[in-house]
Amino acid sequence: MKKYNPLITFLCTFCFITTMTVIFESCKQSEKQEQVKETPTELPVTSASSEAMASFAMGMDLLDVGNTQQARVHFTKAIELDSNFASAYLYRSSTSPSNDHFKSDLRSAAKKLGENESDKILIEIYRTFLNNNKEERLKQSQQLVTTYPTSARAIALLGDAYFDVSDHAKSREEYQKAIDLDPNWVGGYFSLGNSYMNVEPRDFKQAEANFLKVVELKPDLSGSHIYLGDAYRAQNDLEKARASYQKALEKDPNDALTYLKSGHVNSYLGLYDEARSDYRKAAELNPNNKVAPINFEAFTYLYAGDFKTAKSLLEDKSKNVTKIGLQESQINGAKNSFLTNCAIITFHMDDAKEVSRLVALMKPVSEKIGEGIGTEEAKLQQKANIQVWESYAMAMKGDYATATAKAEEAKTALDPVKDANKLWGYHAALAYINFKQGKFEDAITHQEQSDPNAPYSKYRLALACEKSGQTEKATKLYNELVDYNFNNIGYALIRKELKDKMKSA
Repeated sequence: MKKYNPLITFLCTFCFITTMTVIFESCKQSEKQEQVKETPTELPVTSASSEAMASFAMGMDLLDVGNTQQARVHFTKAIELDSNFASAYLYRSSTSPSNDHFKSDLRSAAKKLGENESDKILIEIYRTFLNNNKEERLKQSQQLVTTYPTSARAIALLGDAYFDVSDHAKSREEYQKAIDLDPNWVGGYFSLGNSYMNVEPRDFKQAEANFLKVVELKPDLSGSHIYLGDAYRAQNDLEKARASYQKALEKDPNDALTYLKSGHVNSYLGLYDEARSDYRKAAELNPNNKVAPINFEAFTYLYAGDFKTAKSLLEDKSKNVTKIGLQESQINGAKNSFLTNCAIITFHMDDAKEVSRLVALMKPVSEKIGEGIGTEEAKLQQKANIQVWESYAMAMKGDYATATAKAEEAKTALDPVKDANKLWGYHAALAYINFKQGKFEDAITHQEQSDPNAPYSKYRLALACEKSGQTEKATKLYNELVDYNFNNIGYALIRKELKDKMKSA
């Protein structure tokens, strides 16, 4: 999955920042609003303050290249200058540090809404993140393009909607349409580059080419250089990636995201002390996002093969989550993140008793998260997630009948959720149950229906292929994974193992 996002409980993305970027119609400081000429890229945005518009525009530029922390500052300034600026609330919500912030800004945007049709449609798109209704998101995004057929930005948003339903061929087609419509706008290149970098079928050279265009168009923004660095990292050119991150720091020495990325490179180079220093600096520079750096710091121990220390660090943080300095609205999400990562580590260590203990701790926190989001779908997704974990715990103990029943309960719970990918976890659980029983062909069948972009899912598929005698396929999968170089717990758990495996092969 993508790097940690405080909205992860309902914003389902893959290390991918959506290009919800909008430029505006200018207005005078009066009740009469004066429109300016629009380019084909733009969606209309209105405010009674030209100063608010200027700040909003800077926020959009930053959001366009993934600088969400800095973009939030400019959206907030725009709101301070014009408290009725609906679009500023709307786009600030996409940079929210918690579910509560997201919902609050979305409510404010709806209350301040005027006659702007693009804002009306975009609010409906944003609302789908609360119930994870990806079908409705696609429908509303198609309506946005119907209403604004010459807007490259609207077309890129439709690409995002196809991305969310895993139609990546169609998603890339829409991003390319946006580029063709306005080759001087970074949004299409940024989205297309992220798609090629993060989801199958990946093409890292294509990702690099698109991010080079982002740098060409926006050379003074740190985000441009950060994501080009990611493309180099994807190709295992770690020194070139490090140079791009250094360039980003030259543009903005206080960019927390750059320190996170630098920490990843140092992790893969085995410079664990330097990586931990980078992650702590990132937390210092962005106090609204302390959870991701803590997780990444724990992962450095996984990369070193020290699973016990990683788990100990994360469980300590979960027990003392109120002492980290988080906002109240972030606490349940943080605790759930730390406990979930502990459970994943102990699952990989094949410690059934410890997995059961951790799942029991996760359950009430998960329920609170669902209640906090407030939609029935969110509550059901949290319930199903725990049921999948309970399925794993029972399978680890050898109770395959109960494990299967729990997985089926999760599947049933998810029936009302309009998300084509909702059964990834269900299939992963059934794959594990079959694997444990030596039914490797059935394990392969289910594993191939789990998340195709998650390294741990691909790892489990490789294991099943190896056990079933499909050695060539297993080796291919292992080779794809060994230098994956994107930091998540699944990769952190397997990287050293795969490196050692490849050496001895």
